[in-house]
Amino acid sequence: MSDIEERVIILAPYGADSVQTASLLRESGFQTVIARDEPELCALAREGAGVLLVAEEAFPHGPTSGTVDLLQSQPSWSDLPIIIVTTGGDLTQASLRAVSAFGESANLALIERPFRALTLIRAVQAAMRARRRQYQVRGMMDGLEDLVRDRTKRLEATIAELEAFSYTVSHDLRAPLRAMQGYSHYLIEEYAHRLDDQGRLFLERIRSASARLDSLVQDILTFSRFSKSDVQISPLDPEPLIRQVLESYSELHPANAEIVVRPPFLRVKGHEAFLTQCISNVLTNAVKFVAPGTRPRVEIWNEPIDGSVRVYFRDNGVGIDPSHQQRIFRIFERGPEAENYDGTGIGLAIVHKAVERMGGKVGLESQPGRGSTFWIELQSA
Repeated sequence: MSDIEERVIILAPYGADSVQTASLLRESGFQTVIARDEPELCALAREGAGVLLVAEEAFPHGPTSGTVDLLQSQPSWSDLPIIIVTTGGDLTQASLRAVSAFGESANLALIERPFRALTLIRAVQAAMRARRRQYQVRGMMDGLEDLVRDRTKRLEATIAELEAFSYTVSHDLRAPLRAMQGYSHYLIEEYAHRLDDQGRLFLERIRSASARLDSLVQDILTFSRFSKSDVQISPLDPEPLIRQVLESYSELHPANAEIVVRPPFLRVKGHEAFLTQCISNVLTNAVKFVAPGTRPRVEIWNEPIDGSVRVYFRDNGVGIDPSHQQRIFRIFERGPEAENYDGTGIGLAIVHKAVERMGGKVGLESQPGRGSTFWIELQSA
């Protein structure tokens, strides 16, 4: 801190009080400056001040709006100490007006005349110690701001790198995958008759593996997009989104699964694309993870819960052991019940991320062999 920030600004408009006080404080090691009137006091204080030392007669009608504005416009770390020298005995009307005008939040101290020199020195020392602690807080805040700026720059650089990586994955990696899928499909269609059973099996494995890898890449890109996309929250009716998903996926059509939707549905606060993806992932999982020979069945309904709406999806699938129910919402994590089923291990992680970005919660209740009830909870609209 500079000398100007530790100076004592003195305003005592009558007699030689200001000169004598300044001399006394300088002898005690303080930097001092004398203001001729209240406007100059404010101007000097805005340049820098450790303590304001003011005689009550400087405020015959209370401090002006300039002084009040000076104090109210201080930065968050600052609480400029003010010492008011009053006439002995009961508080004078001038002192009362000054204290009242400054307000309860002002950092005020009063000294009565006559006072010993040591009393004044001790009061100024105490005020200056408080001011130095404020400067320490300012230094820490400045350090935190520098740290935040540095971290923000690093984060922005990381985001830029991730965006570049996403572009590379989306275009440069998926292009050869699509070529593998296309050529393997062509070979199966046009040349399968020239291969023996083992050759056809190997070719089908190439096609299947490339399709799984392409699906994995798409899921990773979706997870990345949900992690960094801007989220515009608006009131939504879940039922049309549910109906849209049911129409879009053949595995959810009546010929392949029994889906029971129980309206009416309460409106929620969410993001349409995010919520649609969540519904899609939960439903396609529900009809996929069923025991062999079992016709999938899913029941969908909602309930109000403490200012929120919880949408439930109850299935007749293989169920999930309670010890694995939290990890399945993490990326690439799958429970042992899913080992015999295709999947990337990202679908429920996308649901968790999307619901989290919408300010909601997701969870489930399940037991092995008894199906699962997944739920998505969002704020009520």
